[in-house]
Amino acid sequence: MQINKLEIKRYKNLRSFSGDFKQGINFISGPNEAGKSTIVEAITDLFFTDPASTKKAVKEKIGWDCEQSFELCLEFSDDDSAYLLRKDFESGEAFLIKQSSGEEITDKHKILNVIESMTGMGNPDIFLATTTIRQGEIERVSHSSDAIKDKLEGLITGGQEEILASEALNKIEDEIRNIKKEGTRHLGVLQKLHKNKAELIYELDKAKREIEQTASNRVKLRETQELLNGIYAEYEAKKAHMEKASQAFQIEEQLKKLEDSFQDLNNRVKSIKDSEEIVAELREEISDLPKIDSADLSLAEEQSVHSRFLGGKKESLQEKVEELAERVALAKPNILCRLIPGLPAEKRSL
Repeated sequence: MQINKLEIKRYKNLRSFSGDFKQGINFISGPNEAGKSTIVEAITDLFFTDPASTKKAVKEKIGWDCEQSFELCLEFSDDDSAYLLRKDFESGEAFLIKQSSGEEITDKHKILNVIESMTGMGNPDIFLATTTIRQGEIERVSHSSDAIKDKLEGLITGGQEEILASEALNKIEDEIRNIKKEGTRHLGVLQKLHKNKAELIYELDKAKREIEQTASNRVKLRETQELLNGIYAEYEAKKAHMEKASQAFQIEEQLKKLEDSFQDLNNRVKSIKDSEEIVAELREEISDLPKIDSADLSLAEEQSVHSRFLGGKKESLQEKVEELAERVALAKPNILCRLIPGLPAEKRSL
């Protein structure tokens, strides 16, 4: 794997750093506290540290005068692919972009798997021991190649000097034999895997059948959905037709009401015309009658009042005549009296 470019923001004493790397050995030099070891630590954190970690050791790496946590970005490649790795320790997010295809990986375990496959290691200590030589180790390496051997033995043995690397290798060989061994009661790892192979194949076949059944069900579901869509479309069409029919029926009723109203108005108009003709005829008849002036009308009113007065007086006189006739009849029962009604009392004859 080849590291091509590194960007650092707010990491320890490096507020902002950007540097390119070439193939082969890259030599970083500078005075004390310039940030040489800091660059190595930043690369290690980029590869192996979870950006969402809340460990004190991670928080202590935040820039001395910064309120936000640090952000690291690295471009690296191998013979086949080039990648861009970015980790934001403020938001806790990480993503790896395969630059040739644009594929983006955000799952942290998958990112670590890609790094392990490209570096050949998943341990930060082994990475530091095999890829970098720090300032204090340069002198040791110059005097003896055993320095690297001691460091590797310390990583393998957990720092216990009394355990030799050969013993560690023996343990590894024992583990390999345990993996390869075959038995009847205590099975080796490979033997167990072979034994479980049939079950795995069965489960795989079962999963395939279930997948095929699921695919078949999906086809049926699509057909049912299409049928349902057709029924729904037909329902909508019939619903629209029914609404139009209802509107037509309402319009027809309104038209009938309008026709009845029109007929009624027509009859009224005809009646008005007939009335106008009668009025015209009456006006013609009235025009032929003699006209009465206001003086004649006043005289007629006076005569009418006088006639009503005389009528009332006549009734009063008749009552008196009847009363006198009764008196006469009582006084002279044998005398026939004939009264002429309507004459005054002084002119009547016995």
